[in-house]
Amino acid sequence: MVTGTVFSGAVAVGDKLVMSPSNIPVRVRSIHAQNRPAQTGVAGQRCALNLAGPGFDKAAVARGDWVLAEPLHASVTRLDARLRVLASEDKPLRHWTPVHVHLGATDVTGRVSVLEGEVVVPGMDALVQLHLQRLLDTLTAEHARVTDMLGVDREHLRRMTAPTLSRTAFLALTDELLAAGNIKASGLWLHLPGHSVTLLAHEEKLWAKVRPLLEAAPYQPPSVRDIAHALDVDERAMRLVMQHLARLGEVFQVAHDHFFTRDAVAALAAIARKLAEDEALEAAAFRDRIGVGRKLAIQILEFFDRVGFTRRARDSHKLRHANLFAG
Repeated sequence: MVTGTVFSGAVAVGDKLVMSPSNIPVRVRSIHAQNRPAQTGVAGQRCALNLAGPGFDKAAVARGDWVLAEPLHASVTRLDARLRVLASEDKPLRHWTPVHVHLGATDVTGRVSVLEGEVVVPGMDALVQLHLQRLLDTLTAEHARVTDMLGVDREHLRRMTAPTLSRTAFLALTDELLAAGNIKASGLWLHLPGHSVTLLAHEEKLWAKVRPLLEAAPYQPPSVRDIAHALDVDERAMRLVMQHLARLGEVFQVAHDHFFTRDAVAALAAIARKLAEDEALEAAAFRDRIGVGRKLAIQILEFFDRVGFTRRARDSHKLRHANLFAG
């Protein structure tokens, strides 16, 4: 359920729309307009929309998002504008001044690029370009919203901040931010430099017992059920701890019931990278190289595709972000 005011036009049950800026297609299942069930909602009304769609969930919605007809979706990170500085201001507005930009319920930070001269003096106006930093603000909001998670994976962050940007361009953008120290990467997770998450005391003790079991068979670790049985721990509790470890970046959930250590995934990525560069990264060759069954080899390769390290190309896999697990 999403709530807000209809800004313009109308919405009806059954409409196929788009969440913006994430560019996720949704369908309107039902409507409450002015606190009453309705078939339509029109401009000016407060509405609650029951939405559904592939890849759409609660985590995909953020304050300030819009629900639009598909042709209207055109999110940007730069805006040209004519900006006037109030005559009552004491100082001129200088080039690259940090600002807050408000639009509807959205509040994002950015910088002002003055296109006419170097400053805008009080009482005057000038042509400027606003460079929005949706990405850093989104990480800040996610850290506050999900306090026990280290960060956001690249693809999810792209969908949340710059869905119109190609994956290649977004990877280049995040690489620039990483190089500048504006963000940090821990495994798959991108996060702000000052953000960290720690295990609870009982989780630390349990992790100390789980780690040797995973390291004993790094490419074919025991299932969560087997780990719980070996340590005489409730299976549900064990699963919750493993999921928390994954959110912290200590392990990767490669398959539904199998978690791999960071070192194991890095080693598997190095093998996959070598195969892709020298021959072809195919399930059979990868299986033979790591010495596991075909099913598990395919699950590992599907995991690599899912996180953006590789991409499926018919019966083989091509490198997409070759340095994702390097270091």
